[in-house]
Amino acid sequence: MRSFASTLPLVLLPAALVAQAVPAPVEARVVAAVAQAWRVEPETVRLAWGRIAGQVAEDAELRLVGRGTDGWFAVVFTPGGGAGRVRAGIATRGPVAARPLPVGTRLTDEDVKSEERIEWGPPTPDGPWPAAGWLVRRALAAGEPVGPPAVVAPPVVAAGDPVRLTWRQGSVAVSLDGVALHAAGLGQPLRVRIEGRPSRLEATVTGPGAARLGT
Repeated sequence: MRSFASTLPLVLLPAALVAQAVPAPVEARVVAAVAQAWRVEPETVRLAWGRIAGQVAEDAELRLVGRGTDGWFAVVFTPGGGAGRVRAGIATRGPVAARPLPVGTRLTDEDVKSEERIEWGPPTPDGPWPAAGWLVRRALAAGEPVGPPAVVAPPVVAAGDPVRLTWRQGSVAVSLDGVALHAAGLGQPLRVRIEGRPSRLEATVTGPGAARLGT
């Protein structure tokens, strides 16, 4: 199903669209609105404008439409009734390939470097930083982001290993023991069998012989 923002050119905007520069004060207000919606610092927000219908005055008020799940928002300006689309992202530093990495490569420290990039869309939780020994499962070009599922951690739990499962909520913690049904690496999902229970539990590996229940 298309989002409201993705159908904007078909619904809100007339056929005669003109590409125009958005006044700096207006862009600053869009940045502030995105930062508030995503609860991030304004200086980390980056914008890429689509085409806009109508003229946008420097003192124009604005309203963002949509959730920006894929980075895209519709923007409605008043007065004047101008409208357009903008894509928002977060500037962040992350691991990228320092050279082309073929499938089957075991990472070394020289294969990965830190580089600033833009992640289009709302911020996502940081995963574990790829380290030496991680396995490349999809070929990566130099400069491509390095992380799951293209690159996965080496297993720290093997099939049949005992696993201590932990569930926490606030100050309450519950632990139980189970058996891993397959191999998994740090941060990867793991299915665990509990003695005397027909169902299998889903957990996330947190270390050798340890996994977390829930998010």
